[in-house]
Amino acid sequence: MLDPYRRRRGQVAQQRRTALVRARRARSMTQEDLAELLQVGLRSVKRWESGESTPYLSTRPAIAEALGVSVTALEAMLSEPEPVLPQAPEVDLALAPTLTVPAEAGLRAGLPVPRHVTAADAAQLDNVVSHLEQLDHTIGGRSASRTMAFAQLDMALACLRETAMSLTVRTQWMRVAARLARLCGFSSADAGQHTDAERSFRVALSIAREAGDVDGWLNIVCGMIRKSLQIGDLRRATELLGMAEAGQRPKSPMSACMLHAVRARVYGALGDDVRVLESIDRAEDWFAAGPSDADPAWLWYYDEPQLRGDTGHGLYPIAMQGRLVDEAAGRLRDAVSLHRPANARSIAFSTAKLATLTVMWGLSDAGPLVKQAIVAAEPVRSARLDEDLHDLAGALRRSGAVHDPAPLMAIRALLDRER
Repeated sequence: MLDPYRRRRGQVAQQRRTALVRARRARSMTQEDLAELLQVGLRSVKRWESGESTPYLSTRPAIAEALGVSVTALEAMLSEPEPVLPQAPEVDLALAPTLTVPAEAGLRAGLPVPRHVTAADAAQLDNVVSHLEQLDHTIGGRSASRTMAFAQLDMALACLRETAMSLTVRTQWMRVAARLARLCGFSSADAGQHTDAERSFRVALSIAREAGDVDGWLNIVCGMIRKSLQIGDLRRATELLGMAEAGQRPKSPMSACMLHAVRARVYGALGDDVRVLESIDRAEDWFAAGPSDADPAWLWYYDEPQLRGDTGHGLYPIAMQGRLVDEAAGRLRDAVSLHRPANARSIAFSTAKLATLTVMWGLSDAGPLVKQAIVAAEPVRSARLDEDLHDLAGALRRSGAVHDPAPLMAIRALLDRER
């Protein structure tokens, strides 16, 4: 009698490894191309993709590199032949009250739960989420907008548990609820509340998966990647990127653009110049193909300055090491000049990073940019921005060219306001 492991391998072998095929095609490679690159027989590649055999452990790093994914993502492709959406941890919606208003607010939301929900109600909630997202982009996570978002999430989850709605409306409502939970996760990460962020992201993943919302799911994973990079967890960021790349392709060109821009940020943190530039090229190719009717509502913010800022942030860690400085600075300058004033947080991020680079490498406009960064930071409440300001202060101290203590004193005042 076969042991459970061998039985499972037999079951897997009967199904085509679709995610593995998608990963190869995403690199514009034929089976022959991959076989030649890996210096293996064409039959081996065919057997891997059909599920008839599994690559030896010693060859998997080379396969992962050829496909542009992590080894962890490759393992998922080999063990899960048909991942419609990679599985997120199951979330019991009965526990939703523990995911509502942040603890520091000291109260429950108490929003009324309607007896019936219609498509118009779902559209109205989607509009509310758009406004809350804009507030988050303007003010940052350390603001009342985060508490308001959690209150709306409390109500949205209660409706999923208690309110009557048709199957079509339920799917629509779930997509909005997933978007809202993602906002709660992202704003919590921006506020430095990482426990709230992780739990909210997991709720968002679970709901998006059940709703079959591929692009929404990718947006949530990209938010989790950004959070992981924020706290310096490069291993987790790489695993999440592999998970995103192993899933279904985004339906929207702008979603694909966003994914490649986030990919650039991961490889920038890893110091991989070649893959950063490759990811930027792909992001810009996808951006040129959009927008389209397939773009979800939440992609309202992903415009040219957002792309320039994202890719500039991807290059930033490399530029801090003295490589690709002009490319990084140029993209950050574009982002600062092109962003709408309402996107105050993004402007503050890019300005602080740009000022840090100019101070670090003694560029001519360092002084004015430092002052500009301080002004841009004033209206924003963000733990991520505080980290950028710390970096700027450190660069000023190390430069040895600071004769005026005013910038350091202004930065200290900005950092002290949250204490």
